[in-house]
Amino acid sequence: MNNEIENKTDALQMLDRIEKNVLGRETFGLNPKAMEILSNEEKATCEDFEELKNLISPEIVGRIASTASSLYSGNLGMGKISSFQSVVMRLGMRNVKGLIIALPLFSQNKDKKTKELEARCLAVSKMAKLIAKRSGLADEIVSKLETVGIFSEIGNVIFRLYELKTKKELLYDFIERYHRFMAMRLLDKFGLADFKEIAFSEVYSFETPSGYLHAAKLIVEESFKKEGRLVVESAMPEFDDISYAYAPGLELKNAFENLGLREYLEIIVRLTPQQIRARERAAKKQEVIAK
Repeated sequence: MNNEIENKTDALQMLDRIEKNVLGRETFGLNPKAMEILSNEEKATCEDFEELKNLISPEIVGRIASTASSLYSGNLGMGKISSFQSVVMRLGMRNVKGLIIALPLFSQNKDKKTKELEARCLAVSKMAKLIAKRSGLADEIVSKLETVGIFSEIGNVIFRLYELKTKKELLYDFIERYHRFMAMRLLDKFGLADFKEIAFSEVYSFETPSGYLHAAKLIVEESFKKEGRLVVESAMPEFDDISYAYAPGLELKNAFENLGLREYLEIIVRLTPQQIRARERAAKKQEVIAK
């Protein structure tokens, strides 16, 4: 019993060291003023929103804006994003806060293992969104699932960043046992405890948002296990002149390319009925010309 307590104490001390090394203010680099604005979402003014944009890196701002745009692809009347305030309004302050916390971790030191973990997080995020959107869930739930999906492997990402910074390898058993706990510590640290209900729920029913996230995790896990990347089948508008209101394959392609993770995505192009008919007409036209 004493050994178990000592081992648990050692593990907690190790987790404290990892948190300080990777998530400490001096290394994590999140501006305190930005967190102050995010923590007072109900009182935030238009000026606060624009100030927030200037307190985080342009790369992170761009990625958050891209997420807001893709969420409403095909929704008539949404209009273009004209300010960072409109980004926040579309995604919700909680989701923007989650992205501001998670995305900088992906901008730190990278090796092949870290890139794959990032790709898996992105894949879960996007697949959770696509499944939820196709199921007709409300936009606010779709947006939250997309954000929470980013945290799916965040504990493993934190552990890997610690290994790269300290040049010390963590034990496999320690990583397997505590990566979820490390992710929950991150969410608690930055006031996102409500994300845990979705990200780490043991209830896998489609009656709750966690069921959609779990389905996305299973798809991504199986795909990476078999192919080492996310493999999806989708129509692609670039194969004809037809304009699509919403093309999942194109959204995935853009998301993975924007993060330099295209090698972790394979799209099997599925022709739509319109594309098939268009190709048949083009073939007949060529036959007539040939005669």
